[in-house]
Amino acid sequence: MLWAFSGGIVVNPVFYPDVRYDPLKDLIPVDLIGTFQVILVVPRAVPANSIKELLVLAKASGANEYTYASGGIGSPNHLAGEMLKRAAGVNLRHVPYKGGGPAVVSVLSGETKMYFAGIGSVREHMKSGALKALAVTGPKRASEAPSVPTMQEAGIAGYDVQAWIGALVPAGTSKSSSLGCMAACRRWWRCRRSMSGCAVKGWSRPGSVRTNSVYASSASSQCGTS
Repeated sequence: MLWAFSGGIVVNPVFYPDVRYDPLKDLIPVDLIGTFQVILVVPRAVPANSIKELLVLAKASGANEYTYASGGIGSPNHLAGEMLKRAAGVNLRHVPYKGGGPAVVSVLSGETKMYFAGIGSVREHMKSGALKALAVTGPKRASEAPSVPTMQEAGIAGYDVQAWIGALVPAGTSKSSSLGCMAACRRWWRCRRSMSGCAVKGWSRPGSVRTNSVYASSASSQCGTS
């Protein structure tokens, strides 16, 4: 069984044509483990306390002056920045780093102006005031940062950027084995330690039975007979 982020399954085959797998043919989804949104943070020195103020500054600045960091091309924070550029009609320059750690350092130092971060990776910096949180990217406020508005609440209509973690098995896996993997995933989620650890990381367990039934249906229809 493979646990994979959406980037490796959905994004990489689009960005990197030499990827040697076809997720639609080579893998079968068996359960949706969780989803997570990211949070837009800026350094303390940036004179903006809302998305509206940030966009005013960015639009008034010179071309490519307002930069946003990411953990790499095709990462959730990269795509979140591109979505903001398109939705708000603002010119932002993407600065990719080799991972989220260097990206956090860049925004803390002021080398870049903003970063769409995993909430867990910047929680302490937000508490200390080194970084200011302006909005989260999902349709609902994050339980880890309930005072921070969503992008939609901040005036960016239709903005919704979330990533997911899914459990998958190789194509051809028997139906009984696939359903056994699904049951194991759900037992894992019921473990108190698992739930606590995921909350710290900012992961959310999908509450919709329909969402998870999509995975169950897919596993049942695509697997070989048991």
